[in-house]
Amino acid sequence: MKGISGVTLKGTQALPVEIEVEITGGLFSITVVGLPDAAVKEARERVRAALRGIGLTLKGRIAINLAPADLPKEGALLDLPMAVGLAKASGRVDLPDGAAFMGELALDGRLRWVRGAVPAAVMAREQGIPLFVPRENEREVALVAGVTAYPVDTLLDLMLHLTGEKPLSPIEGRGFEAEKFEAEVDLADVKGQFAAKRALEIAAAGHHNILLTGSPGSGKTMLAQALKGILPPLSDEEMMDVLLVRSVAGMSLESGRARPFRTVHHTASAIAICGGGSAMRPGEVSLAHCGELGI
Repeated sequence: MKGISGVTLKGTQALPVEIEVEITGGLFSITVVGLPDAAVKEARERVRAALRGIGLTLKGRIAINLAPADLPKEGALLDLPMAVGLAKASGRVDLPDGAAFMGELALDGRLRWVRGAVPAAVMAREQGIPLFVPRENEREVALVAGVTAYPVDTLLDLMLHLTGEKPLSPIEGRGFEAEKFEAEVDLADVKGQFAAKRALEIAAAGHHNILLTGSPGSGKTMLAQALKGILPPLSDEEMMDVLLVRSVAGMSLESGRARPFRTVHHTASAIAICGGGSAMRPGEVSLAHCGELGI
């Protein structure tokens, strides 16, 4: 996609959003169309204040279209591309080769962390365009091999890069770490329970489900936690799947290749377990992907 691209999330997938801006004469107003949610509509004031901070005062009637129009847009990911689109329409910058932007703007032009940077990096890599992300998202974007991405601290820094006055340094890919991890509970420290430990070893070797039953205090939870320590480490492909889910959920990245371990409270709702909702957030089943889910 040429021109200015933003990002919106649909499940664990990042979808491109083309930013179209029209500025005409008349009293000042900003209208955002294209199925924006409340957070996207409120971006008008954040973008206006951030642009004013770099010396660009918006005037006239402004229409911002987020294409495709039938795709719902949610979150604060579109603050930065909307600001760049307004700067381009005002003649401040020119983007002939296309680029993707994501980030939440503060009123003074600083960029804040946003969720979904990993699927956005995958999308930018597939489309062959550079991606500009907040500095706080640099660590997770660096894990996506083959993407050209730049960390941005402020809107002013981005404008100086786009005009060629002060180029930004690209993010250096660091790949996945091969370090070993230590389980919270070592299976060797569990005394007795020979049948249960044998069952855990069989389940770990064949990736089978397992049901532990017994009276309270008999060690079911401890054994479940110990299972994590004998599971094989995540492969590169599995690491990327886990990162996609955690990035979309807005969770911090875990170091090492330890498999996820999630427990579900007995009062949890179906949406909390399976995911979904109006914003399509992952549930406990998805967060335990490639790992262990205790129910």
